[in-house]
Amino acid sequence: MKRTIIFVCILIAVFSFTSFKVFSNDAVKNKMYQINFTSSKTYSNPVADIDLFCEFTSPSGISIKVRCFWNGGQVYCARICPNETGTWKFTTTCSDIDNNGIYSATGTFNCDNSNDTNKLYQKGKIKVSDDKRYLTYGNGEPFFYFGDTAWEITWRSTFSEVKEFIQDRKKKGFTCLQLVPMSHLMNLKGIGVINQNKDSFFLNLNQKLLNPKYFNYLDSIVAYLNDNEMIAVLAPLWAGFNELQPTPWKIEKFTVDESLNLSKYIGARYGGYHVAWIVAGDLTYEKPEQNNFWNNFALTLREADGWQNLATMHSMGSTGGWFYFNNETKWMDFNMYQSSHTFDGQYAWILGQDAFKLQPSKPVVDGEGCYEDIPTDFWVEGHSLTSRITAPYIRKARYSSILSGATVGITYGANGVFQWSTSRNMGEYDARFTVDSAWKFAGSGQLTVLKKIMEDLRWYTLKPSQELIISSESKFHIPVARNDSLILAYLPISTTSINLKLDNNSNTYNAYLLNTMTGKKINGNISISHDTLTYFPPDTNDVLLVAEIHNTINVNDSIKDDLDNFEVYPNPSEGIFNLAWFSDSINNLELQITDICGRVVQNNDIVSHPGKNKNQIIINLPGIYFYTIKSRGFNTFILKNGIIFISK
Repeated sequence: MKRTIIFVCILIAVFSFTSFKVFSNDAVKNKMYQINFTSSKTYSNPVADIDLFCEFTSPSGISIKVRCFWNGGQVYCARICPNETGTWKFTTTCSDIDNNGIYSATGTFNCDNSNDTNKLYQKGKIKVSDDKRYLTYGNGEPFFYFGDTAWEITWRSTFSEVKEFIQDRKKKGFTCLQLVPMSHLMNLKGIGVINQNKDSFFLNLNQKLLNPKYFNYLDSIVAYLNDNEMIAVLAPLWAGFNELQPTPWKIEKFTVDESLNLSKYIGARYGGYHVAWIVAGDLTYEKPEQNNFWNNFALTLREADGWQNLATMHSMGSTGGWFYFNNETKWMDFNMYQSSHTFDGQYAWILGQDAFKLQPSKPVVDGEGCYEDIPTDFWVEGHSLTSRITAPYIRKARYSSILSGATVGITYGANGVFQWSTSRNMGEYDARFTVDSAWKFAGSGQLTVLKKIMEDLRWYTLKPSQELIISSESKFHIPVARNDSLILAYLPISTTSINLKLDNNSNTYNAYLLNTMTGKKINGNISISHDTLTYFPPDTNDVLLVAEIHNTINVNDSIKDDLDNFEVYPNPSEGIFNLAWFSDSINNLELQITDICGRVVQNNDIVSHPGKNKNQIIINLPGIYFYTIKSRGFNTFILKNGIIFISK
């Protein structure tokens, strides 16, 4: 009898700790993939009472461990963005080892290539460039961060409004949208918010319980952004809602534990999408308890999403994230600053230059420049409602930031969009227009022009170069940047003269002006001597001065030898092939792929860095293709060409 009892106990123990299989569907590469698990227990707080993780192993053996999130009832979910094709494995771990519905679940799924032409799904999650100056897609192609701001879209919008708005932003070339899951407004009444579907942020208005139905709507927004080639840049908790951040407003605040639970939930729920994280928002964090808290908040967030996405920090106007966390901070992948809402906009260039000089290098962006149609200095008591930010000041702030070292890209905001003003709720900050009118402001379209100019001129190679100014006359700061093949100077409104120093060597120069509203070339009487450039604008309009550098000595000769080790593999392939080579220096290359009829299929910029380089290319249709790799710059020549065979 005693032996029987012991044997039964052993069987029970073995059964309790034996993993079980979970059925899962196929996944698509670079697209959010979800696995559902059913808990055998009910918890009073399903978010806080257990820690459930799912560890994924890729076909090549790379491990990604993400936190699972509660999705209502007994359901917990794990989300990932698989970046390899083939068979993936997964297994769960749970703090409650007696929950045999979710403890030690295992399974596999197959991941295939996407047939979608969507850039995010083809090129992969954004990452930091090798030189730590800009962002790239997963395949290494430069990514221009063109972000709009709609902090309150998650609860004030209807989905029909969201779709119309995102379609407008896609046509204008926006690549990101900055938003807050709950709110950034410090004048909220009551606990949390209720969206237009009548779902509250908190379950039963209990601040300790998050409501999955509320987040179902946010899921729809994030997925729609991704499907339209835009990244959702989420600020999980605006700083003023945390109990450690004093504010003059009487609002319901999150305790430290409630804040960290929110960080776990947001990181787990949205980490599988194409997102980026903004930690905190709009305050200072110099007190030790504040600094420690936001550091823990960020690490909790990054652990929850398996470190799949990039993160930065938002702070008070005229400051940047590096004021509180230095460039060696592990969780902060790129710096963000707020130049704020003034006509002068001096912090757009001051903070850009300051951040560019920091070591070790880290990419930087002005995450909140002046918003179109917002009253300037609106936080000052008695501010004027007639002195509002207009399109010329929008352009000035963005050119000033990107030419001063903020080479991640640019951001935009419109009064009426950022707080999502509608006839249901006109919003704050002296908004005059509803969101469907505000998203049509002139500034957003003119920044589309800026983006195209910067992409054409390879913005990611630019370095601030104020030392080139010999003299100038302007009401505002004139930012100057250069690379090996050109010099750029933005001349803001009311500039009357500019005198630039040129290299006194064998270079020759070709200078012209670009209209900042249309991108078209303008005739201008630009005087160039052997070592100086002088220009006197005939009117008060802002322009971009471009000086092309033509080097009579071929600066690209060295990369011919660099590409002697160039190889393409596998070839033939089933749609994915790799370019690999070694280089001794940084060079800018252009890859063009044409089909057998001579039609251009792809045209990609490639940055060649010292050491081993690898670039992945995807072609979905079978056939014979021709590739050509050229140098970039003004001494362009073909480096390599060949044939690719795609069979499926």
